[in-house]
Amino acid sequence: MKYRDEIDKCYGVAGMALGLSLFNAEDKFTGITLDGEDGFDCIGFTPEYYLFYNPSLPAKVSWRNMLNNFHLSMALTMADGICRHVVGDHKEIDHQLKHRLYRISCEEGKELCQLEADEVEEVFNEYFSYLSQVFNNKTVRRVVKSIRDELISSRSIARLDLLDMLAPLRH
Repeated sequence: MKYRDEIDKCYGVAGMALGLSLFNAEDKFTGITLDGEDGFDCIGFTPEYYLFYNPSLPAKVSWRNMLNNFHLSMALTMADGICRHVVGDHKEIDHQLKHRLYRISCEEGKELCQLEADEVEEVFNEYFSYLSQVFNNKTVRRVVKSIRDELISSRSIARLDLLDMLAPLRH
């Protein structure tokens, strides 16, 4: 999904940063920046994120790793879109947003893992419901806005600084 402007991009990147934390991928990135081309280019992923295929591993293990990466990328795409819509634009989630995110998820699932739409649907619905609740939380909105403000002023945030910013959301 294209960003309208830099503020919109800040919300999308902040949403993905929160998604990394929510989906237990805090060890898979080095930081975030506004200087990437698209959303995923704005996340500095560690080499481990890209090592889902290893010829020395059994095919089943490699496929499971690839499926896990697809689930994470789907969650990040959804976090980007929902955060922009709910926190950035102050709108309610609508069918159009859900359909657009579902279409993107199905296309990526087919490309990365040869999944059919019905194989994507259950996980998509679970993640969509969860992220919809998350981004409607007032504390989450405050944290997202602080990430947005820091991105505006410094253009990037290192991993440890970002984890400190996300600390109020941990219980």
